[in-house]
Amino acid sequence: MTEPTVRHPISIEDATRLDPAQIAPPIVVTDGEHTEIGAAHGRVLPLIGHRRPYIYDVSLPDKRRVYADTPEDAIAVIIGGDYAEKLAALRDLESSIDDTAIDEAWLALARLRHAHADRLRLALQQQINDLAQRDGSWDHLGDEEQQQLTKAADPDGPYPVGVLEEIPFVDEEDNLRTRMTGVWSARVSLVLNTGDYDPYSNTPLPLSEMTRDGVVVPGDPNLVVLDIGDSAAYLESLEKAGWLTMSVLPAEQPDPIFRGINLS
Repeated sequence: MTEPTVRHPISIEDATRLDPAQIAPPIVVTDGEHTEIGAAHGRVLPLIGHRRPYIYDVSLPDKRRVYADTPEDAIAVIIGGDYAEKLAALRDLESSIDDTAIDEAWLALARLRHAHADRLRLALQQQINDLAQRDGSWDHLGDEEQQQLTKAADPDGPYPVGVLEEIPFVDEEDNLRTRMTGVWSARVSLVLNTGDYDPYSNTPLPLSEMTRDGVVVPGDPNLVVLDIGDSAAYLESLEKAGWLTMSVLPAEQPDPIFRGINLS
């Protein structure tokens, strides 16, 4: 059995020699702080086969920039280690009928996303807590909320479950019942790693709600959710969390003769 092909990062020059109709391996550069595009700004989009740019343009906090054709390749660069090798192993099983092998390969990647998200969860929570203490919003929290936020930023602490409340629900027989559920109602955000909750554990994801002008607003976005479900979900959640910036170009680029034409 041959070893699966790993899409390791390549150089900009390498990309120019590739078939633009095929998925290209990612490129990693160090101009992540540049937002403008153009030679005058120090950043020119690499072109695959001199024809098309990469689909994903991802800027990371360490000033690295990742150009990738798939969210899987972008996440492989972000997480590092042997993620790219394990990703290649899963790709190699795409046509396999061995469901057990596929499940194991997928789970290996999910574990790596979970571990990365957990380290990031702690760092983001500490940043949020520090900001809340500086701007005074920390002083308006209840004791239990402060304890939850403090423990959520502690590497030795448990993952957050919210403040437990008795919540009504209708069971399968249409009976109104109640159950203890974690709820987060504070204005200071709580950071969650979905790998800690159902279906990966027996703990339900905390509910989000806040009281605004005396009215409880369910689903208010006071939770920062790092979604490890798959590479695309994780990449999108990292952007929503503000940890990275990203632009996505259409997979189908216009023919060169139509570029730059003003139809107005």
